[in-house]
Amino acid sequence: MKQGLQFRKFEDRIFYFVLIIWGFSILYRLNSYDDSMPVLMDSLNFFSYATDIHVLGNLPENYSVAKPGWSIFLAGLFSIFNFEDTQSYMQLQNITSLVISTLIIFPLYFLSRIFFERKYSLIVVCLFALEPRLIQNSLLGTTEPLYLLCLVTSLFLFLKNNDKLIYLSFVITGLATIIRPEGMFLFFGMLLVLIFRFRKERKSIIKYFIAGFLFFIVITPIAIHNEEIDPGSSIFSRVLITADLFFTPQNNSEVNSGEQLINNSPGFSFMTGISNFSKFLGWSMIPMFIILLPIGFILFFRNLSYEKLTLIVITIITAIPAFYAYSYSMLDIRYLYLLFPLFCIFSVLPIKIFVEKIKNTNKIIPGTIMIIICVSVIFYNIELDSQHDKEALLVAERIVDTTTMVNTYYPESIFIKSLDLPQSWQDLKKFYKNSERTNGDLLENLPHKINGINPDRFDTLKSFILEYDKQISHIITDSMDNRPEFLKDVFQNEEKYPYLIKEWDSLDEDYKYHVKIFKIDYELFE
Repeated sequence: MKQGLQFRKFEDRIFYFVLIIWGFSILYRLNSYDDSMPVLMDSLNFFSYATDIHVLGNLPENYSVAKPGWSIFLAGLFSIFNFEDTQSYMQLQNITSLVISTLIIFPLYFLSRIFFERKYSLIVVCLFALEPRLIQNSLLGTTEPLYLLCLVTSLFLFLKNNDKLIYLSFVITGLATIIRPEGMFLFFGMLLVLIFRFRKERKSIIKYFIAGFLFFIVITPIAIHNEEIDPGSSIFSRVLITADLFFTPQNNSEVNSGEQLINNSPGFSFMTGISNFSKFLGWSMIPMFIILLPIGFILFFRNLSYEKLTLIVITIITAIPAFYAYSYSMLDIRYLYLLFPLFCIFSVLPIKIFVEKIKNTNKIIPGTIMIIICVSVIFYNIELDSQHDKEALLVAERIVDTTTMVNTYYPESIFIKSLDLPQSWQDLKKFYKNSERTNGDLLENLPHKINGINPDRFDTLKSFILEYDKQISHIITDSMDNRPEFLKDVFQNEEKYPYLIKEWDSLDEDYKYHVKIFKIDYELFE
């Protein structure tokens, strides 16, 4: 009797525990946050587009991007603050991504309440808030957190038994589609379920029309803008092109130019998709979902309700973009991050069944949460250690300060482009104000001091140096295995190259990442 009263008190205070988890998740991320880390690669593209919007006061009229939503949101934030240096705006982007990633737990809690009691919804929230890969992703300033916030919110509203909230869910799905094109698949999944739900109602066609109209009225202005600037780049055109490529396999040369394919894949392959999807799905489930998710997904088919059917259908349909990407060997685990909130809900069902067979449930729930915290901390610190990136950043800073033209050394060299931007915010804004924007996306044309040359197509160091008429100032070599053979030879046998003067060796400063920087003495070279 006493235990029952204690447990009811625990349940009555569940939402306070949700707030505690939210606070802990913020502190956890802030502990991993590095304010010296600039935005990189995709995030740098979003930063560039946001800066252009901020400077112009409207969307650029000479080029478009496939995912403008995040940049539009950032441009609004940039107009609120008044920092002096570029790095502060990059950190604003990263911090915003971090905060949004923690806010997702609130709509996720209410979504999970549709399937579980409050105590189990607390575990759902805990799984999501402490998922180590999502924590790492939240620090990068990318689109995933804002997209997931829209996805979870729209699903929660969609599953409420209220027509007005259902219509609102399609509006938010439209916003999700502006942030990432994958939102179109969320729309298709929700519309399919809506048709099933109201199939017996005479006036159901009106509901379908209103839902579709609200969705399209949100995405149409951006779609028209993109189509006017670059025909074939709007979300509608991309869906048609994707469907054509999916059902009509073609060579890579025929794939939309916006898709960056990896490993020179031979085009769409269903078997390649199955192989890559299975491999990345298995890897993404470690450590949080590897045992619970497969069991929970199967158990969801028992006593199938409309709500369970909705979650299953949405999961399958929203997984299609990831399968499509993997079918073209576009190998990025982040495609599956968009499914993680749904994975959390599936994974808690086996826990619920187990807990219900144990009498002392008021100890099982806190114990489960403690296990989640321990697994998250251990995995993050062992598998996702950021020490290598921190050292690569310091190496890039040295290169930016001391060189003019160097060989690239991907992926570690990605830091150079971000660090090579004008550090004064006013100087960067002047570039955007004065640019004629005649060459499309400005990112490739941003002012820079360092030129990076890809060495992969060269067989010897001399041919690499001579190709660029002796303009290369330094050679960068490191201990990575994926470098050209001639760079590996320089790294291992520097004495064979008397015209290379070693200026810096990272081991001298106790780095784990071993890098050597050589200056080319062209008098000795000749």
